[in-house]
Amino acid sequence: MEKETIMFLNALHEGLTIADKDGTLVYINDSAAEIFGIDKNEALGKNMDYYESRGIFSPSITKMVIEQKTTVKAMQKDANGREILGTGVPVYDDGELKYIVCFSAWEFFLPSDIVEKYEALKVHSARLEREIKSLRMSSRINSEIVAESRIMQDNVKLITKVADVKIPVFIWGEESCGKRSLAMAMHKISKWSEEAVETINCSLFSDEIIEKTFFGSDGEKGIAETVGNGLVIIENIERLSKYMQFKIKKCIDEGKIKVAAISEYSLDELYNNEKIISELYHCLSVINIEIPPLRERVDDLREYINMYLKKFNEKYDRNTFFSPKAYSALYKYVWKGNISQVKAVIERIVLTSESDRIDVYNLPKEISINSNENFKERYSLKEEIEAFEKEIVIHTYEANKTTVAVAKALGISQASAVRKLQKYIEGYGN
Repeated sequence: MEKETIMFLNALHEGLTIADKDGTLVYINDSAAEIFGIDKNEALGKNMDYYESRGIFSPSITKMVIEQKTTVKAMQKDANGREILGTGVPVYDDGELKYIVCFSAWEFFLPSDIVEKYEALKVHSARLEREIKSLRMSSRINSEIVAESRIMQDNVKLITKVADVKIPVFIWGEESCGKRSLAMAMHKISKWSEEAVETINCSLFSDEIIEKTFFGSDGEKGIAETVGNGLVIIENIERLSKYMQFKIKKCIDEGKIKVAAISEYSLDELYNNEKIISELYHCLSVINIEIPPLRERVDDLREYINMYLKKFNEKYDRNTFFSPKAYSALYKYVWKGNISQVKAVIERIVLTSESDRIDVYNLPKEISINSNENFKERYSLKEEIEAFEKEIVIHTYEANKTTVAVAKALGISQASAVRKLQKYIEGYGN
């Protein structure tokens, strides 16, 4: 055979053998040698009787074609005893049988093989479906809340587990620490995400109004009926009378609604101070979630600062950024107002700053006045210039990410950009 033809036949995925009219092997490709576990170089020139007597090419499709003078299909076994489908085709020249070409297909499977592979495919598909659902959940959760800290990541895992179950959830923590956002995130990732969400703040209304709103009156349905498979968020649940707590507990037991009860106080504190009845206490204690204040979640605080900085820069068409010292002051400040305070302060800074660069002395007085960063000893001119250069280089790198972009933004060579990044960013280039 010509070299190109041999190269082509060896590239075939199927096993291929060619025997002459007497059944002597004149060609075998790489796939066939692998399937039947024989040496190509030693195989040529041997008759199919030789192989069949040794359990190879058994039964011999080549011999069957010689005998029947037609195309033959039959089951054979590979070197591992696995059954495969073999097909033999007679090749004629001027009406005389000249060659027998046989194909052995790797892709053929018995019914039992197909069932096995189908079951494996179902397992694989189920795993992929879970991963896709998890990614969708993560995407939805990330759009609702910040969960960079370990405690918030654990909280997110917990709400993910109970999102599709009609079980009440109790979420507590300081004002504006993210309780309602966590409840909303739980709803957004649930199978009932298209259903309604109703919120009742028990500190704003009397028991009578809350009862009418919740259970209806004068022929009008309350949210206990209209919310369907949605979510009812009950804020400051400790403000409810014991009578109303009992009615809501009964509604929960009947599986009519899913409730997220919210409070600034722990469930144990409410129970010990007789602010909540024992029946509701035990009901809510199954899924009891604490959200610590933002000052105890530095990773989340950092993300909220950057998130609101980006948001208000876009809103007011600004390009403000914090110096490292300003960031340090913001991280060390005790944010008693939690997320709401962070949002308000960042918006104020972006809206009122006279320059893009925000240093410690540009921060609101309540933050800068107690910051040690504001009272550092003065440095020499060289040190001051170097400190300023460091801030600019780090900020430019965070905004551009590549040395080429940094060099272009700063108007320096790429080599200079690399040296400065190595100088000012610990571990860069290692």
